[in-house]
Amino acid sequence: FLSASEGEGSDGEAQQAARDAEEGDELWEDEILPSVTPVAAQDDLRPEDAMEGVRLFFCNKFKQSEDYFAKGKDSMPLFAVSYGAVSLLKALMTFDETDRKQAIQRLNHAEALANVFAGGEGAVKSIARKMLFMGSEKLTTEQVSARIVVSEARLARSLLLFLEESISGFVKAGIGMRRAWKGYEACGDAVKKNKAVNLTKCDEGGIQFGLGVFNMVLSILPHRVLKVVSLMGFKANREEGLRDLTLCFEGGEVRSPLAAIALLAYHALLPSFFSVPQVLDFHIQEGTKVLNTCLEQYPNGAIFMFIKGRLERLKKDLVASVNALRVASDAVPRDEWRPFYHLCAYELGWSLCQQSHWEEGRAEWDMLKTENRWSRAFYAYMSACCSVQLQDKSAALASFAEALQLTKDGKKFGGKQMSVDQFVARKLQSFKLHTQEGIESRAADMAMWEMLYLWNSMTVFGAAELNAVIQACDAVIEACQGDNEMCVVPLLLKGSALNVQGNKEDCEETLIKAANMEGSLKHDTYAAVYAKYELGVALLGVEGREEECLRWLQDAAAVKYDYNFEVRLKLRLAGATHHAKKALKA
Repeated sequence: FLSASEGEGSDGEAQQAARDAEEGDELWEDEILPSVTPVAAQDDLRPEDAMEGVRLFFCNKFKQSEDYFAKGKDSMPLFAVSYGAVSLLKALMTFDETDRKQAIQRLNHAEALANVFAGGEGAVKSIARKMLFMGSEKLTTEQVSARIVVSEARLARSLLLFLEESISGFVKAGIGMRRAWKGYEACGDAVKKNKAVNLTKCDEGGIQFGLGVFNMVLSILPHRVLKVVSLMGFKANREEGLRDLTLCFEGGEVRSPLAAIALLAYHALLPSFFSVPQVLDFHIQEGTKVLNTCLEQYPNGAIFMFIKGRLERLKKDLVASVNALRVASDAVPRDEWRPFYHLCAYELGWSLCQQSHWEEGRAEWDMLKTENRWSRAFYAYMSACCSVQLQDKSAALASFAEALQLTKDGKKFGGKQMSVDQFVARKLQSFKLHTQEGIESRAADMAMWEMLYLWNSMTVFGAAELNAVIQACDAVIEACQGDNEMCVVPLLLKGSALNVQGNKEDCEETLIKAANMEGSLKHDTYAAVYAKYELGVALLGVEGREEECLRWLQDAAAVKYDYNFEVRLKLRLAGATHHAKKALKA
């Protein structure tokens, strides 16, 4: 899912983003709220009826769910924020700017409607400007419910900022989540001060969900972002966040399935990018427990079958992964919610390529290139990589050339070029892969293995694929001795594969060679930094080498120049460094 703009910038830029966001608690353009006047609810709907819309959604009736919430979006805050949540999930699936703007519009409407119900003297101005719900006024249960929805809308809107995959975007998201956190905290305080207010189970779950997401998300952000955000008065607690999400999930109220998705994102989706081997079994066990409960409640739930496909991949059962993803894809009519069908196809493309099923994988990428708007350049590039593996050089040449043109015509997300488009454009231009000379080069031979590495496939490869990676890397290294530009990526990939095989000695020797090329690289500068990270991961848990492990990770984190997929590596570094420091203290 990490695939929007790079543009990370420096610590100074992150701090400036924080100052800009905090100064006067000014609203950003996306947070300007409309004027809303509540209307009577249709069909005698009540807030507690929102559970029916949730049931429809997780029973694969996405459009019916959206239409159901639309009936109450102008009369009840809970319906309005649920209506926005459907758009939020769609935007998270598509990474499409139009979907992102629609989600923000609906969430702004939900916040504005909830403000009307929130009550209190000067409440609208206070909520819209200061993002605080504190004060001595007595609140009714309805007012507490409305204020929870206001915080929920802000939290959801902040999550969209993470799609930018930039440090400045992460900082703005952190600030937005902080504003939401203030609201949740103030609701709890108001209830404590006024014993006459009974917090409903639904509202209790709302606070648990909000604080749980807040603590979980912020706890996995890069150190640079956390340092800036922590200066503003709070720190995230991962264990507390997971506990709150578990309580919300087990409570069975309207937000329970969303809490399940948050827990599954942490245990089944994020480990594909950010986990270290030492905790992978824990994530698989916890994710499996939550998923089994969800599938008992929604046995044909496409969302949960999709996550099952991802979880099976973590378990290295790629056949089961493909089967689950196909079940998920077939469970939803393609003309009803096509973004979900495309999301399944995207993951199928990876699971098939991870098994060296190049022809089937190419079919998925070609379909996405035709139908999906996320990054047609990326899809064309992946199709070309499959063609290279199939020895179909004419198709590869045509697809590489198409990918280059698409990077020039490419879309932007949040006003910035997406990181995958940046990477594809640089690879094609640097190594001329779109030319006859380039398609015959060693760089073309490595293209698919490089993409699989960047999508963290080494840990799910079987023995045959690991050996294939090492053989392909050795062929390039031997043929291109002395050419650092051609050798650095094969060295990185070979070192990573050797680590997965358990060959620590050869792994370390290979990765050090890649890391030592840092100052001589013009094109694949990311590879030397990633090699330092891989060295740190390889030394995690090796007795007597704890300090060396931490030093490699800190060296990677200290790199100042820009490189491809920097934010992705920063997130991986945050997790690995956390475990390295724990090992050093032990």
